Amino acid sequence: MFKSSPRTRLPPAAPAAPPTPKSAASPPKYPPASRTRSSPYEYSRAPGTADVLFGLTLPYQAPRSVLARALWRRRIWFETTFALSMLEPWEKVLVMMLLYAALLLLGTGVALYLPQHLAFLHARAAYYFLGLEPAPASVSSNTLSSAGSSLSSVYGTLADASEGLWDAGQAVVRWGRAVASGEA
Repeated sequence: MFKSSPRTRLPPAAPAAPPTPKSAASPPKYPPASRTRSSPYEYSRAPGTADVLFGLTLPYQAPRSVLARALWRRRIWFETTFALSMLEPWEKVLVMMLLYAALLLLGTGVALYLPQHLAFLHARAAYYFLGLEPAPASVSSNTLSSAGSSLSSVYGTLADASEGLWDAGQAVVRWGRAVASGEA
């Protein structure tokens, strides 16, 4: 059989290190395996309504509550349709901020412009179907005189400002000519 020789012997085992106290132990470098995104725990976890609404990552299982399940289905549909599920969390936040900004601008435009446009469309439809022109807006003489006086004061202010700008421009031109000729 096998005969041991001095060459084949293993070195003696090193003495065991004394145990370190728990307070001196360094924190784990990675999260526990039960909490990582691809762990069986995360795969089988049912999310809550807050996870569905505000979470950057969405668990795979549907929630238990009816409202959260409906929201979860809409969010899964939205993320897969627009490929948000393949983005990193910061990219999702950026895309969603841009989307919300565009929707905010669209909503503001609709809220401010749509009522006026609907009134215009109503007047046009009345004209086309019934032949009725919209009644001219009634304006009193007081309104006209006050509008005329305010317009004349605005015109006078603008005229004074334009004359001042013209004089300043002429002074700059004279100074530029003097510099160019070497007189300044």
